[in-house]
Amino acid sequence: MTQGVSEVIDSIYASVEDPSRIPDSVGKIALLGGGYVGQYIKMDVPSRQVISSSVSDSSFIESQWAYSNYFAAIDPRIAWFVSGQIGDWRPDQFQFDEQFVKRSELYNEFLKPYGAKRVAVNCIRRSGNIYEAITIARLHDAGDYEESNLQVLASLSNHLVRAATLRARLAELEEQHQAAEETLKCLPYGAVWLDARQRIVWMSPPVATYLALSDGIKVAGQRLLGTDAKSSGRLDIALKRATNPYGREGSWFTISRSKQNTPWLVSVIPSTEPPECCHGHRGPYALVILQDGAGPDLPHARQLQLMYGLTAAESRLALGLLQNATVESYAEQHQISSSTVRTHLRQLFAKTWTHRQAELLRVLGLPLAMRAPESTPRH
Repeated sequence: MTQGVSEVIDSIYASVEDPSRIPDSVGKIALLGGGYVGQYIKMDVPSRQVISSSVSDSSFIESQWAYSNYFAAIDPRIAWFVSGQIGDWRPDQFQFDEQFVKRSELYNEFLKPYGAKRVAVNCIRRSGNIYEAITIARLHDAGDYEESNLQVLASLSNHLVRAATLRARLAELEEQHQAAEETLKCLPYGAVWLDARQRIVWMSPPVATYLALSDGIKVAGQRLLGTDAKSSGRLDIALKRATNPYGREGSWFTISRSKQNTPWLVSVIPSTEPPECCHGHRGPYALVILQDGAGPDLPHARQLQLMYGLTAAESRLALGLLQNATVESYAEQHQISSSTVRTHLRQLFAKTWTHRQAELLRVLGLPLAMRAPESTPRH
């Protein structure tokens, strides 16, 4: 591997965590592969809508705008470009001859004025009808791409595909984290993530208000502690059980408060990595759910039955979940099996058009005036 190829590969992977470096990467690819300018483009192919694009040379910004707003809709090469395998370079010289070039509006009104003629395209990722591609253009008087150019470009293909996949996965995870944060802001309880050393990693906005009271539970030295030895001991044992790498278990209990008649309702649950995890933390992680024992104003069971078409058993479970019950604690309290509770929970998801317990609690916790489902509930 030459130093030039190695540098280009480094730039390809640098764009995974920092998409703003894509223009630099495609510019280096273009120069290495016999072109003079490169472009990244993401397109909904059936509609020819350009979702995003970036070009390696800022003097070509106008051409990028022209392609997105007009020439993409009439580009006769797109169907052929996307018919190849993901990761394959497709130089248009293999499909479109000189006669085609001479009579093509795209070539004469778009490529030629910007000094280009031949183009090579690599579709590096596909998701449904959405394609991501790298395009490099060759100077008008440089002729066709040579075999040596295509061999160099082919050596980069696997890296381009892998980087595109990683970039999409990172974007997906970021969206999930943002969605989780927004959901947690709306839930009627506070959530705190702690690492294996019981240090606080992340907490939702409501819990900061709770902990500022230092009534029953407090934060000291980035740790979650009770305000007396008894409550601190219970928290410590529960967190150790939740983060034990050899067998993790959840716990639920109450912690008394001196300034309120009702206690804190505490659930300590083995968890995956929190929405935001800074360097220096390591798992296993625990999620502590902290809820005011006074609880929110709960709906009546009959209201939930009428609103969502719930059975009596399903509405009882909904109210139990709103009062911090888990599947196991609810099953134990009502002397039924956990599998029966999970069956009712699946029905709650279906009838409230939700998919996860956090989402379900958010919906059930809304004021009645805001609870109307978007469409007819599923039975």
